[in-house]
Amino acid sequence: MKEISATGKGLFRLLNLVFLVSLFTGLAQPSFAHKVERYNVSCFLQGETVTIHTQVSAIGYNSYIHWQYRTSPAGAWTYLSNGNNLINGRTFLVTGASQPTFIEDSIENLVIANVGSPAYTTQLDNVEFRVLMTDFGLDPQTNTGIPVYGGEEFGDRAAKTIRIRTRPAGENCYSACTNNMLVINPALVPPPITDYFGGFEVAGSGNFSAPGTNGVTAKAYTDMTQWTSGSAGSNPRYRVMNNPDSMNTSFSAFAPHSGMGMMVVNANNSCTNRVWYRTIAVPGANTYYQGTLIFRAWFSKISTGTSDPVVMLELKGGTTIAAPTTSYVSLGSVTQTVSGTPGTWTQLVLAVNIPVNSYQKLEISIKTPNACNGTAAYLAIDDLCLLEPVSGLLPIVTTPLQAAYTNGIARLSWSSLQEQNGHYYEIQKSADGVNFTALAKVEAQGNSESKVNYRFDDIQVSAGTNYYRLKQVDKDGSFLYSNIAALQVQVKGVHVTGIYPAPFTDKISVTLSSESAGRAGISLFDNTGKRLSGSEYRITKGVNTIRLTGLDNLSKGLYILKVQIGEEVTVKKLVK
Repeated sequence: MKEISATGKGLFRLLNLVFLVSLFTGLAQPSFAHKVERYNVSCFLQGETVTIHTQVSAIGYNSYIHWQYRTSPAGAWTYLSNGNNLINGRTFLVTGASQPTFIEDSIENLVIANVGSPAYTTQLDNVEFRVLMTDFGLDPQTNTGIPVYGGEEFGDRAAKTIRIRTRPAGENCYSACTNNMLVINPALVPPPITDYFGGFEVAGSGNFSAPGTNGVTAKAYTDMTQWTSGSAGSNPRYRVMNNPDSMNTSFSAFAPHSGMGMMVVNANNSCTNRVWYRTIAVPGANTYYQGTLIFRAWFSKISTGTSDPVVMLELKGGTTIAAPTTSYVSLGSVTQTVSGTPGTWTQLVLAVNIPVNSYQKLEISIKTPNACNGTAAYLAIDDLCLLEPVSGLLPIVTTPLQAAYTNGIARLSWSSLQEQNGHYYEIQKSADGVNFTALAKVEAQGNSESKVNYRFDDIQVSAGTNYYRLKQVDKDGSFLYSNIAALQVQVKGVHVTGIYPAPFTDKISVTLSSESAGRAGISLFDNTGKRLSGSEYRITKGVNTIRLTGLDNLSKGLYILKVQIGEEVTVKKLVK
């Protein structure tokens, strides 16, 4: 055995001392150690897998993380395990629940997946989760009495837990609002939830910014005072938080409509206060807003002991960029009482057609109009969606482009509310929402003071997301782009989406959309029922185009084309 020298023994004692000092100082770390900065949860529907991502700081190498949950605010916290867990009587497969971390400031996602059939409905609704962290790879569940960080013990309680909500299929996720201006970058489809200040997800004070020159805002603003800590204090106050109960025990416990944050309003007793508003102006002195503005927002009561709040969405307009607030003209509003139990979210929608060449400045606001009658408003707001109208000189006003998928065909529709010297609409298509190519052209009526409906069918639809937009072209060559319509397509079965041209000359094209590879029989008959040609064709998954050629020798007249795929038969009369 090797003998340690006196110097070596002294060094060994020093290292042990350093280790013990660091151990005790580590166990007595201040509240900023192992800090949860925020939780991010993706928008999910009932039955879908839930993923919770945690942003943390001051976690050292070989720390230990362990997730807990509770089903009620006053309930006990229960440790989750890696594998199957029983939550509210339903089994869920959980990964990332418990393990040491070997990368500083890193925590694996907590993933909660449904087990069995049918899929869960509301067993995860309003369940609260948090992550606990300890030093030296010691599991807090089995090493009681050691310092634990990241729970509700330190700092801002709202940043330490997250309450999630399972959304029914009828409620679109925040990302379904394509071209929503209440994100940092509206061009991203879908936008990251952390960039969604319309859902109050942007960290810090990112959800609001002071009005800029001539009332232009980068995000939004409010007339109310921010409630930052403790109780709500004097009226009216607001706070962006995860759980209404996290700062005031008189509020009920429920999750935001989606994501991490929502705006909670405490006792607004003013009917003139704008709970939330955004002011926008045209980019040039010679341009005006035109088209349809659509504004949507979700609301909920926050307490069973208060009256049902009345909410109003309003649009006002100014005739110049520098128009003062006092000169605004009301262009439309919608009012609704928010009832039900706390956590029952109600959507309110305002849609206004902006007259041509009238307004250069718009203000969109949320108010509580009954608050001035002695009925203070207590409510939560989440998932605001704003589709701004176009601004420019083009004398054509259209409704937003809509897209729907039916039997292998993308059906596009839009309407013009007013046309002056309109030339045509170019339908453009994209696979990524960024790079568009021309698909077809639809002639505009040209001049109209009444509503004109347009439609176009795309028979070459691909599985996945198809993006469409309109290029509205005037007779003088000026143009504007419409909104981008994102269409999610999941091909089911086999559909004959097109047989063309009609009339035909030397060939006939048949377009099919198929869920899987297979075979299709195509036959051509004359008007007496005599079979002129026929063959069986191999089709692949996706869009297929089959062409019958060499038909130039057929005489002019009526013909019948029969397409058979399995037991499905499509028959169409064609003229040459």
